[in-house]
Amino acid sequence: NVIFINSIARSIIRSENGTVSLMSTEFRMNDIKGEEGVVVLDSEWALEENENSCLLLKDNAAPTAEGAVMENDGLGSFSERRAEDGATGGDAPEDYCEGITSNGDCSTFFSTCSTPPPTPMIPTFDGTNTIPDANMTSADCFSDWDELVIAVQERPPERLDFIICPSATLTVTEPVVIEDSNYITISCGTELSPSKDCVIQGGFSHFHILGTSSGVQLARLEMTTSTGSSIMALGSSGATLNLMECNWTMNEGVSAIIIHNNESLNIGAGPALDIMPMLETETAAMSVGVKDCMFAKNDLSFGAITNMVGVS
Repeated sequence: NVIFINSIARSIIRSENGTVSLMSTEFRMNDIKGEEGVVVLDSEWALEENENSCLLLKDNAAPTAEGAVMENDGLGSFSERRAEDGATGGDAPEDYCEGITSNGDCSTFFSTCSTPPPTPMIPTFDGTNTIPDANMTSADCFSDWDELVIAVQERPPERLDFIICPSATLTVTEPVVIEDSNYITISCGTELSPSKDCVIQGGFSHFHILGTSSGVQLARLEMTTSTGSSIMALGSSGATLNLMECNWTMNEGVSAIIIHNNESLNIGAGPALDIMPMLETETAAMSVGVKDCMFAKNDLSFGAITNMVGVS
């Protein structure tokens, strides 16, 4: 189950030359700035699967005469926002889509989300690094971001697991880079003593996955306040990344997750990403799986997940 809630973006999921599977995905009360849809795909075959997914508009959304639902979210009506951009005309342009756009054709979500989602954890950034598990000491886990970056970079071949201390708040200075390395896991707590209160905050980007890396997993992490793209999945075809029980909150920039095949995007502190040149590539990229994750209160210019020639 993946939940997108109260986020701002041109579209929530956008795929260019890639493929997408939606399984029990909930889109709740998001502010979609573009006209193309909540999910935007460049071809009909890009959506491999769509099961048990649903859409919930904001409570104050109201239907227009054309039958499309436009949101009045305090930022002005759709027509008012278009007018600010120099456009004129009615409330809903003919090509507006509130559902899934595939190869230019719009289809709606056939299910409306009903059950309230869990409340996302909003980090407090108090700087505390407590370790409540009596069986875990600071020597067993990381509470300093720079130490984690170095440990992953200089790891011996036999080291695969990197544990972040429960309740730790780590401030990003540069991304953790995993390159041509298989079965690396970075998680909050251990599988036997799991925790979900590790906060990774700030920075331009949090994690970069490069080259042929396969079986990489990030688990139970709260990733917040990045300014470019939290996850840059830039590996080649055949590389894989699994994101398990992670949350993205209050991130800005282009996208929370970018899937591409261009390792030259491996930048740590800016400048701002230019998304348009990335759309021209046709070389296959890596696969990214997202399971039991939440995207909440992010303000992104392109999409919460931007998939270019990859699989998500």
